[in-house]
Amino acid sequence: MDQIKEANNKFAINLYKQIVSKKPDGNLIFSPLSATTALAMVQVGAKGNSFDQLSAVTFLPKEVKLVADGFLELVPVLKSGENSILEVANGVFIQKDFAVVKEFLEIMEKHFKSNTANLDFIGDKGSSVAHINKWVDEKTRQKIKDLITEDMINQDTALVLVNAVYFKGHWKHKFDKAATKDRPFFVSDTKSIDVPMMHQKQDFLIGDLADLDARALEMPYKDEKLSFLIILPNKRTGLAALEAKLHQDKVDVNHIRKRLSKNKVEVQIPRFKLEETIKLVEILKSLGVTDIFCGKAANLKGISDKEKLFVSEAIQKAFIEVNEEGSEAAAATAIRIQKRSLEILPDPIIVDRPFLFYLLCQGKLEEGKDGRLVLFNGRIANPSLLIDKTSGSHVESRSKEEL
Repeated sequence: MDQIKEANNKFAINLYKQIVSKKPDGNLIFSPLSATTALAMVQVGAKGNSFDQLSAVTFLPKEVKLVADGFLELVPVLKSGENSILEVANGVFIQKDFAVVKEFLEIMEKHFKSNTANLDFIGDKGSSVAHINKWVDEKTRQKIKDLITEDMINQDTALVLVNAVYFKGHWKHKFDKAATKDRPFFVSDTKSIDVPMMHQKQDFLIGDLADLDARALEMPYKDEKLSFLIILPNKRTGLAALEAKLHQDKVDVNHIRKRLSKNKVEVQIPRFKLEETIKLVEILKSLGVTDIFCGKAANLKGISDKEKLFVSEAIQKAFIEVNEEGSEAAAATAIRIQKRSLEILPDPIIVDRPFLFYLLCQGKLEEGKDGRLVLFNGRIANPSLLIDKTSGSHVESRSKEEL
C-alpha cells in the first residue's frame, strides 16, 4: 500500500503542474487519488507499451499483481471513521453484449471493490448515462452531478470506468462563526478583494519554509488521520514562484510535514467553496500517456482479447467546501473506453493571498511512519469567482481597486 501512496503523491505533483500550465491564474481543485485510481484500473488491463507508459506516468508498480494488491490494501483503509465520512467507490459499466476478460473483472471486483453493471449504451444511451450519473451522485452525496454526458457515449462505447471520492469532516478545533469577518484577500501587491475570513487561536502544526519563501499550516479534523495543509507564500504575488520551486524539486507534502511543529498560533483563513471540471486526455498526453488514446497503438488486451480498444475520454469533476465546521470534498473521474472507431506566539498565519491546499489522509503504514496520502489538492488564486454558499451560483466580488 505504501507504494500506491507514494505513487499517488508523486503523480499529484506532475498532474498539478500540467493542470496549472493550462490555467495559470485560476482557482483549482482536483483529486490525485481519484485520477490515480481510475488510471490504475486501466493499467490493470493494459499490455506492452500502453502499460509501460501508464506505469511511468502514474509511478504505479510495473506488475499488475502489485498494483492490484496495493489497492486491495488501500481501499478498505479509506473508510469513514466516527467523526468523518470518507468513501472511495469504483464502478465498471459495461456494454451488455461486450465480452470482458474474466481476470480483469475479478481484479476490479476483488481488489478495487468495484460495482459492476451491464448497460445498453447502443440501444438506450439516455438511461445508461442516467444510471452512471445517479451512481456518482449517490457516492458523492449529491456533490458531483452529470459527470457523464450523452455526447461522451456512442455506438462504439464498450465500457466506462469511474472512480468517486467523497469526504466530509469536522475540524478538531471548530472556528467560531461569530469571529468570521470580511477581510481583504490580496490578488496582487495592491489589489484586494473582501472575503469571509475565519479566525481562531489554537495549537496547530506550523513551520517556516525558508527555502520555499513560504509558511505552512496543518489543521487536523476530529478524525485525526485526516488533515488540511496550507502552504502560504510569504509574498502576496509569490504563488507562481512557490509552485515552480515545489515542482522543480519534486517536494512531497510529507517532507514538508516533517518540518512542522506544534505551536499556539493565531490563524485567519478564508471560507470558500469551489468546483472544477478537468478534461484529462490532453494533460495525460503531455505527461507521456499517449498510446491508450490512439486506436492503432492502444493495447488493452487485458480488458478484451477479442476487440481492439482505446480510451476516448477521461474527465474529472471535483468539489470542495471549507467553512467554520470543517470541510466537504468530492471528486469523480470517468474514463470511457471504446472500440476502435498574547503569549509569546509565532507570527499570525493570515491567509490573505493566493495559497496552496492539500486534504490529506493517514494510511495504515509501518509503525513509526506518518506519511499521508493526498486525497485532494488545489489552490485559491482569486476568490472573486467562487461559489456562493446560499445559492450555489458563482458570485463576483468587487475589488478595492474598483470601488
